[in-house]
Amino acid sequence: MKRKPAQAAVLILIAALVCSIAIAKRCHDKKASLPAQAEKSLTESYPGASIKEVQKDEGDVKLFEVELALADGSQIDVTVADDGTIMETKNEIEASTLPFDASTIIPSGSEIKEVESEVKYAVLAPVALAQPETTYSLEILTDGKKAELEVAADGTVLESKAKCHDDDENGDDDNGDDDDNGDGEDNDD
Repeated sequence: MKRKPAQAAVLILIAALVCSIAIAKRCHDKKASLPAQAEKSLTESYPGASIKEVQKDEGDVKLFEVELALADGSQIDVTVADDGTIMETKNEIEASTLPFDASTIIPSGSEIKEVESEVKYAVLAPVALAQPETTYSLEILTDGKKAELEVAADGTVLESKAKCHDDDENGDDDNGDDDDNGDGEDNDD
């Protein structure tokens, strides 16, 4: 009778091992290699760039998020379809390079903390756009509180949202304290 618990333990151990192998394989698959056509497209579009990381997006269309180190030392994230269609690019840029005067759309006394340029070349299906659409994400700091603006290339504010939660893993809620509403008191009960 003492063998039954031992047999059960062995079966549980084997099941755990099989699950571990399956999980490891799934994690390995997420660091997918690029299809030849996608890699060719990136090589032609970004000569001298080196691929730092590749992640496969799950969905109906096979998309790959590729982090590239460019020849000039900068970095760009490129979403590319398996057929080589470049879907979009994202990279951080200097606020001074914006094609509009950011001071006209942010509150007086605010400071731009970060600007990300996002250029869409195609939309899912994949269908190439007649003209690339460029938007900018401005992370601003006003009176110690962070906000994010999505802005079109002509300076039109497309979306504005306050950030009152922690999304940068530093333990605060992005307004200098660690509560959820900015009143300085921790409201976690």
